[in-house]
Amino acid sequence: MNQTLQLRMCVTPHRIIIEATGPLTALTAHLLPKAVVGVLRRYPAPVVEIDLTGVTALDFVGDIALQDCACETTRRGILLIVTKPPSDDRKAPKTIHHNISNRQHATRTRTLIHVGAICRYHVKAR
Repeated sequence: MNQTLQLRMCVTPHRIIIEATGPLTALTAHLLPKAVVGVLRRYPAPVVEIDLTGVTALDFVGDIALQDCACETTRRGILLIVTKPPSDDRKAPKTIHHNISNRQHATRTRTLIHVGAICRYHVKAR
């Protein structure tokens, strides 16, 4: 079983597309937020799309990595689109839009998330 996550990036003037292939698990999830931050430092764009159609496995740590990407793009005022295949039906990919601009004035609470040796605060809107 191959435990390598491959990330392919396509940069256009108005969109950055990051295609992930392989498992997005505790062994490889740290690569995705690093890639998003690195590409945004070099190529500013108003939209970042993460394509997960080639992801073979996704666990809790991979989900936290996607949340880290959403926090980073929101902090920079960039729209994040996560495209992933549905669990049962693989005809059309599902699309999830992350944009917190309409939730900026919501009351927020903090919960502690334990991720291995790393503890992060996760901000939730009520």
